[in-house]
Amino acid sequence: MKKAIFHTSFFVLLLALVSCGSPKEIPDDKMAAIIRDLLLTNSYSSLYVRNVDMDTVDIYSPILKKYGYNEKDFRYSLDRMAMRKSSRLTEIIDEAAADIKRENDRFQGRKRIRERVDSMASDRYKDTIYTAFDTVFHLTRLADKEKLVVTLPVQEGTYAASYNYRIDSSDQNTYFIMRYHLVRNNGTRDGLHSVMLKKGGREPLFFRAEAKDYHKELVIRLSDYFDNARNPSITVDSLRIVYYEPVERSRAKIVPELLNFDPEKHLPLNHVFAKKDSCTFYAVPPLRPDTACRTHL
Repeated sequence: MKKAIFHTSFFVLLLALVSCGSPKEIPDDKMAAIIRDLLLTNSYSSLYVRNVDMDTVDIYSPILKKYGYNEKDFRYSLDRMAMRKSSRLTEIIDEAAADIKRENDRFQGRKRIRERVDSMASDRYKDTIYTAFDTVFHLTRLADKEKLVVTLPVQEGTYAASYNYRIDSSDQNTYFIMRYHLVRNNGTRDGLHSVMLKKGGREPLFFRAEAKDYHKELVIRLSDYFDNARNPSITVDSLRIVYYEPVERSRAKIVPELLNFDPEKHLPLNHVFAKKDSCTFYAVPPLRPDTACRTHL
């Protein structure tokens, strides 16, 4: 049933390429290649093209031109194939769809390998920049709420923070929240993210902040009480902050290792690999950031 719907939809697409004149017939092998490209283009535009009226965009003529044909050649060849006793049109469409599936399977395989390499690279080169596993912070006075604020300098990359908290039954407030935000180089705040906290038992909390090259600080309020809060009572422990450098940078370091290639032995300091697939691979990455934190804890 799905195959029948697929064929019907694609025949409508083919019939949309209408023209007139003195055409030339397209050989079956070229026809198969053209139909394959048409299928790919049609699928891509339906999945990824947004806010564009595709009825007003000619995305097929460039494909036909690539093979040296035009719309009237294509329509003429379709008519000729339909007139044959044993038309191969359905077979050609099936072959093109199967070819696309094989190519997609190969792409998905390469994608899984890349994701695995990126995961290995991120884990290998992560840097724990703050830990307070053996320290317990207990806030009982509203005047001391700034003690639950951590401010640290950042560079481009991901900062993963985790800690445990417990809001005691003696806390008379009904609204509990933690907040964090990044600060730009010009001193302005960039976004304000909030996470609701739960009253009761000891609870874990985890979040990630994505810093760009225009950020200079990350500010974390482990618990943020309003000024009119009453009898706050919260305990925080096991605070940990881990820095993950941009995946392109960590990938560039682990790929030579996986290939048993040592840049320091084979390349001069600060050598930059040739660009490939829009990625620049650095043999020697920038220095790690200053990990000193400013905190009132």
